[in-house]
Amino acid sequence: MANRQKSRLSRAELLKRKEQLDADRQNLESELAAAHDAELASLVEAFKHHLAVNQFKLEDALSLLAPNGAARGRSRLTVSKPGYVPGTTYRHPHSGAVWTAKTRGATIKWLRELLAATGKNYADFAVKK
Repeated sequence: MANRQKSRLSRAELLKRKEQLDADRQNLESELAAAHDAELASLVEAFKHHLAVNQFKLEDALSLLAPNGAARGRSRLTVSKPGYVPGTTYRHPHSGAVWTAKTRGATIKWLRELLAATGKNYADFAVKK
């Protein structure tokens, strides 16, 4: 029991220790950021060198790095959907099924298929209020 009380620090000592740990953390984060920047710069230089030596085009390499063909100008977030309005309800002309559009996410399958098959846009299937 005596050892336990002996090892306890006062509030002031704990606050001082916390300040020291915060300073150490800040120093480590600065060192980590500097190491990150240096390693990234080294990686970029090695990549450039490899492209030049092997006569690769930068555009070809970047197109392989981009997810889902984004380097080819097909960003998923900027796809235009003519007539699409979030919050609008769309109705299937034959089955009567309805779907309300969200601000994000995929379009329901029956509506995607109708749009592809008919060449119409979202507005053509919107429920008129």
